[in-house]
Amino acid sequence: MFNSLSIFEYSPNFRECRLPVRVGDNRVIWASGIGDVTLQTGERTTIDIPKCLYVPALHCNLISISQLDREGYHSQFGNGTVAIRKHGQPILSGQLENNLYTFDLKPINIESAQLAVTEDLWHKRLGHYPVRKLTALSNAVKGISLDRIKKTLVQTCEACVQGKATRASFPLRNTTGREVLEVLSIDLAGPSHEESIGGGRYFLIIKDHASDYFSVHILKRKNDAFDKFKGFLLESETQTGKKCKVVRSDNGGEFINATWKEFLSSRGVIHETTTPYTPEQNGGAERAVRTVKEGARTSLIESGLSNRYWSAAVEHFVFTRNRTLVKQNDKTPFERFFGRVPDVSHLRVFGCVAYVLIPKEKRTSGWSPKAIKSVFIGYGEDKEKKRAWITYDPYKREKTTSCHVTFWEDQRWKSTGRVTEDIFPREVDATADVDVFYDARENPEREPEDQPAGAGEGRPEERIGPDDELGPPDLPRDVPEPEQPDIPLALRRIPRERRIPERYKDYVRCAIDGHGPESQEIVDAAFLAAGELNPNDPKFDKAKDDELRSMEANQVWTLVPPSKGRKPIGCRWVCTDKQIGPNETKPKARLVAQGYTQISGIDYNEIFSPVVKLESVRYILATAAALDLELIQADVKTAFLYGVLEEKEVYMRQPPGRLEPGKEDWWCLLRKAIYGLHQSPRVFYKHIRDVLRGIDLHPIKSDYSVFGSRDPKNGITLLGLYVDDGILACSSLERQGEVRAYLSSHFQMTWTENPRMLLGLEIDRKREEGIIRISQRQLAQSILNEFDMNGCAATNAPMTGMIENTLDDQSGHTRPTPDTSIPYLVFIGKANYLARGTRPDLSFAVSHLASFCAVYQADHWTACKHVMRYLKGSLNASITYKRTTTPNIVGYSDASWANLTDRKSMGGYIFTMAGGPISWNAKKQAIVARSSTEAEYIALDSTLREAIWWRSFTTELGMGSDEPTLLYEDNQACIKLAQNPIAHARSKHIDVKYHAIREAVESKAVTLQYLSTSDMVADCMTKPLNGPQIKHLASRMGLELV
Repeated sequence: MFNSLSIFEYSPNFRECRLPVRVGDNRVIWASGIGDVTLQTGERTTIDIPKCLYVPALHCNLISISQLDREGYHSQFGNGTVAIRKHGQPILSGQLENNLYTFDLKPINIESAQLAVTEDLWHKRLGHYPVRKLTALSNAVKGISLDRIKKTLVQTCEACVQGKATRASFPLRNTTGREVLEVLSIDLAGPSHEESIGGGRYFLIIKDHASDYFSVHILKRKNDAFDKFKGFLLESETQTGKKCKVVRSDNGGEFINATWKEFLSSRGVIHETTTPYTPEQNGGAERAVRTVKEGARTSLIESGLSNRYWSAAVEHFVFTRNRTLVKQNDKTPFERFFGRVPDVSHLRVFGCVAYVLIPKEKRTSGWSPKAIKSVFIGYGEDKEKKRAWITYDPYKREKTTSCHVTFWEDQRWKSTGRVTEDIFPREVDATADVDVFYDARENPEREPEDQPAGAGEGRPEERIGPDDELGPPDLPRDVPEPEQPDIPLALRRIPRERRIPERYKDYVRCAIDGHGPESQEIVDAAFLAAGELNPNDPKFDKAKDDELRSMEANQVWTLVPPSKGRKPIGCRWVCTDKQIGPNETKPKARLVAQGYTQISGIDYNEIFSPVVKLESVRYILATAAALDLELIQADVKTAFLYGVLEEKEVYMRQPPGRLEPGKEDWWCLLRKAIYGLHQSPRVFYKHIRDVLRGIDLHPIKSDYSVFGSRDPKNGITLLGLYVDDGILACSSLERQGEVRAYLSSHFQMTWTENPRMLLGLEIDRKREEGIIRISQRQLAQSILNEFDMNGCAATNAPMTGMIENTLDDQSGHTRPTPDTSIPYLVFIGKANYLARGTRPDLSFAVSHLASFCAVYQADHWTACKHVMRYLKGSLNASITYKRTTTPNIVGYSDASWANLTDRKSMGGYIFTMAGGPISWNAKKQAIVARSSTEAEYIALDSTLREAIWWRSFTTELGMGSDEPTLLYEDNQACIKLAQNPIAHARSKHIDVKYHAIREAVESKAVTLQYLSTSDMVADCMTKPLNGPQIKHLASRMGLELV
């Protein structure tokens, strides 16, 4: 946390916000902004700290050691000093003063960060061009001054060794033309295992033999090759005044077709092709492809960027190669092709950090940064055709072309400083000549000729998906090659940018005194995950010991020496005070694997999580109330530890602070699933599913997290499973005891009779009265506390009217940007869970307000405050389920026709059972209805789908009914339209998919009955209602507003 805005001047993602920070004397001060910060620790060293808060009222700047640890920095304390290192390299040091460690840091100064020009720097700027040729090149181009280049003792470039190692060369035939464009060779490389940042999967290389000039074009599909070649040829003939006479290619289908034949014949160009299965005859293009791949691969290795940047690396390499000397020529390919000397003074190191100036007119406020930290990926021209640089912002996932850029050429984007992950699965033979591309012609079954080149087809070039959403590329298939001696290739990992999702804290608690840092020790708890407490607190020591004892008893891992060629995943302690009752907590510590570092297909395969639906939970509770079932809550201690991993080699680092003496550098070879692994929930689910089958409890297809059975002997048994927590309802204590004993014999269980809290739902059972109430009073109260609305005046309705829908504004006005100083999204998230859990009366208001999440302003926040005022007056609202002999499910369907802006209607439904609602929904319809009848008819289709799901759900549990499900509707014309299949002028246009209701009525799956609008409980799901109406309908549905 920092108290000076100047520190955030060059933050790439700084945004204004308003977040509370609780200090040591229990006061709350406010953070006004949040963003990543880069600080200078020395003349050429920096430290990157993500997700920092700007807190103007803070008396001193604070840095979290635990946050640095999570970012890969290592801290060593002793003798009143602290040393911060990353990958063994010293980054920062501090001294102990007044019980605090202080650091000498300052914001980066990008203007003074220019790097000294050396031979090694030009080697990298020129795409890893040989240093020994610099002297000759300086005479052939503009922009290289030998007098200003500092001589350096250039060591062997590791990136060159890694990226350019090859097999012995194949002899090439002489294909040299005498004039520019006389002879062109073309070839296609791809598809790449990874789609590029612009959606490309292939690249087309065009080589001019007279000048050795390369032209490269990124393609999304192979058939785009013709358009790219045609454009190149027409432009080049115009620029050079020369004509093409011969085009050489292989026999690929992308080159041998009627379109190519007609175009080349019309221009008098001879098309020479290779003998089948002899690509060496097109050796010029084949060698060009290899050269480009080697150069691009080397640039990627050196830059540390992920494989998705391959297209930028390819274009960058070709651009620089054309401006360097090749072979024994004294002129560059660019000069020989265009007839003028190139200027290379603007060349920069590919993948380096670049700060792009933000034009004043694009800065959102006076607090906005003046430059954005980006990564340099290529060269281009601005709108005025001036020479410019192309940069990429990984945060916004956008490209920018600008001539106002400052470069840090010795800084990589989020540099790892070490050999990073393989771009291929780890079991690859180290002698294989692997590549990010494979030859599509030698593997024709991999991709048909006309198939689009991946999911990125048609996406704008300027909007690019995040790298960390992609899994590892597939292995290239084995391709027969000429018998030649193999030269082993050392495998190297191209790093993927891994970004933790942007989950910001609601509260940041630091034990500091408001009068200065010298008063007491700082508790290192900043930026812990939501609800997470300081893992170094001694109160969690016993919980950690219990966790490790459970792991030891379950033989979760075996300590093994580090495995060559593999990378362990990390782990960390997550500590919380678990809520076990309305006002009762207990310390809980969980060792969690850092699963975000896992690689799909290597560390895990299939995933699934047993998460019971809230509708299913409410059904179990309603059934328990209606039929007076025995109810008990179950918790499987260290549940995931019971599941055996299907993957044989998953390595993890040892738990922090609990290293095995003498084996500190050993790894944990995981045998059982633990929390944090992608596959752990699925592994545990398969295990407990098999266990439950032994006691005749089977999962139902309608909700795989619900297990049930019904028979004359045991009666009804229902179990809802939410990962390791569950709710069990049985007809008798004998059956409950049987299930308890059985599960306790397979798992270490904790049983809670008369459950009081489940998934945030507060349960209050009064068995003598035959009722079960569920509420979320604690969540409602926490919302009021968090947003300082606890002292507000209460109101009796959640909304007073609709808000103008600026999302669909077609008046030509500029779409507003959200006011990020308002905690709008935080409120919507919390209110949404409240509405989904026990408050159907809030569903319409929350759904309507959620539609403005991209454009919210002050008036939207005012509407949110009105909802909170309604919460203030209905804090104790609860759903009540009652004892009954006929717990039938009944549905209510309604719609409000055509809102004022986009003219779309709002539909909603409520299903009740045992006197209370068990499922509900409020949603805007996808199409514009032409009448109120049509709107009601479309809403009825949604209600029908929910009714069919409930019929399947109850039937699978053995609790279904042969009687049709009763659905109430308040529109007579809609009921007639559903019951009478005769089409007429007013309904013939309705899509056939909405007519499923007719078949359901005819098959007696459902029956429709009219209910007046004044008593239609689903009316509150479709429009704002006044207080008396809300109270009346809530009472009818079984929701008590008190």
